[in-house]
Amino acid sequence: MYDDLDDPIYKKEEYLKNWLNTFENIQDIVPYVRQAYDIVKWEKDVFSEKPQHIPNPDEIMVKYYNDGFVNLQNSLPQLPNIKKDEMYILVPLSSASSSITLGYVNSFDIPVDDNESIGWRKTCNKCYIEIQNKIDLRGKVESLLLRLDNELKEDFMLLENSYFTSKPGPQKDVNASIAMRNILEHYKGRLWQKVKRTGDKRFQWEIFVARLSAQPVGSFDYNILLKQCEIYKKLHDKLTEMAKHNKKYGTVNYDINELHSEFLTHIYTFLSLIKLLSCFPKQIRSRKCQRIN
Repeated sequence: MYDDLDDPIYKKEEYLKNWLNTFENIQDIVPYVRQAYDIVKWEKDVFSEKPQHIPNPDEIMVKYYNDGFVNLQNSLPQLPNIKKDEMYILVPLSSASSSITLGYVNSFDIPVDDNESIGWRKTCNKCYIEIQNKIDLRGKVESLLLRLDNELKEDFMLLENSYFTSKPGPQKDVNASIAMRNILEHYKGRLWQKVKRTGDKRFQWEIFVARLSAQPVGSFDYNILLKQCEIYKKLHDKLTEMAKHNKKYGTVNYDINELHSEFLTHIYTFLSLIKLLSCFPKQIRSRKCQRIN
């Protein structure tokens, strides 16, 4: 395992495992903690099984994992004086971390003869998709999109029912990538219209996030949303490339199911952490946040 990541990811896994062993009788909270534990265990496996020749994460990514462990300790105390309403936050925050890890896994152009790296990437994605299915991430995304715009929810359901219920093929991959890209663009557009003010001449991610964030500028949650903007751009580019390359050349170094997995994780994370659509109880929006410098 990459040494710089060993400490925060291992500590995060141990922290959640110890919590589950100690407070297993708190039934209202355990399901959220278990979901967070499954995700961080997957992250640990990603890096422990990573082929040596795959580049290591950069310092920014390592800092994010360290900040995430600090935030976990603040969000989930080991003492039983727990505010149950605040535990809903664990799954979106864990999803945010996994979106970065998943983007890392799928970011490399792996040569066709590099069987070790291909196998690692396929295993990472397969195991993560199993987690998404286990927590019904599609259902969560559908619910969030419905609260934003019924038309977006209908587009999402069409995507899921048309392209991910039967065997994929080149043209279906094209159509699915275009549909996912359209949903990305439309959810961003709907939200921008809600927070846009007179005098705003053009869209700016920093202004967008500052007005949408359920937590103050500088908080861990706010920084997550900023990171999701970067993920949005990369995902949008990959979906565009998938559509164009499939039309022109019949192949591209992306798998439609991998992109779909990134798509679900991104939308769930972003929409779960904004104040206009917070899926958590009202108290969550004013909870004390750990400021990350």
